[in-house]
Amino acid sequence: MKNYYLNSSERGIKKVNNLLLYDQPETVYGQLLLNQTNPTSKNKKQFKEIQPLKLLDAPNVTQNSEYQLLDWSSQEIIFLGLKENLFARNFKTGITQLLTQLEDGILTSLCSQGELIVYSTSNGDLIVIDSDQKQLLQSYQLNDITRMICFNDCILCCATVNNGILYIDLRQNKYIYRIGTMVDIYSVTAGSPNKVCIYDIRKPQILIAQYNQDGRALTWDKRKQNYLCAGGQDQTITIWNTEGEYNPHRMSVDFGITQIVSTNTQLLYCAGNKCYNGNIIMNRHQDKVLRIATSTDQSQLCSLGADELLIFWSLVN
Repeated sequence: MKNYYLNSSERGIKKVNNLLLYDQPETVYGQLLLNQTNPTSKNKKQFKEIQPLKLLDAPNVTQNSEYQLLDWSSQEIIFLGLKENLFARNFKTGITQLLTQLEDGILTSLCSQGELIVYSTSNGDLIVIDSDQKQLLQSYQLNDITRMICFNDCILCCATVNNGILYIDLRQNKYIYRIGTMVDIYSVTAGSPNKVCIYDIRKPQILIAQYNQDGRALTWDKRKQNYLCAGGQDQTITIWNTEGEYNPHRMSVDFGITQIVSTNTQLLYCAGNKCYNGNIIMNRHQDKVLRIATSTDQSQLCSLGADELLIFWSLVN
């Protein structure tokens, strides 16, 4: 099979859709702003457009922003699912390897932790492999499509379409719990158009909190402990203090949000097609941005677009 994935692309690009970086001022969590529906104009900044570091071809990308097909959990390796193929690219050497090719169906989600990679298929299978040895370690027949996978040491959480969250201990090779409906860190769930739920990963059967909010895009704020950011098709970014503060701060935008990524800096990254209250625009994709991911040192960001491009950006001034 010709491996034309991740070849440098020099195609002409129309500036249609944007990848957005939001700068969160410290006052965004202040008591005075928690009840505001729209931030005041003084918080808005002039947009600055930056140029990408590298453009790579990503042919046959699945045109579904709900599928988790981009993973940069390792500083050196980027994993990407393209239809039936799972690729690994060494960012330092530029070498791309085909790890697996499905005989039937397509990839719907993937996640890595160390040498372990877990991926799901449109046939309802969940597969665990060793990326170094390219060996199958475990497989599960879920009979459901998995949209999101999250590791927590040996605990694997899968957000499925019909069966909610499956909570699996890889050491015991069995399901432990079936809980609410996308999982992140100490178990935040989304997937329901108008609901965000929070569970304790140690006791996932117990619901801690529940919010009426479109939570298709979720992230924990890495600068502020227990602060949760959510966004979705309701065109709103909502920020909660999940411990004792249930009056969230909301920012209205004029586009649906598909993903949010938080770093240790004041920057919050969102995938969309317009910018609101931001200071940097990454504007190079011809079509919608499907997924984004940052390197482990948070110096770079890559974006996967429906225009079959994987674009790398520098986050260092």
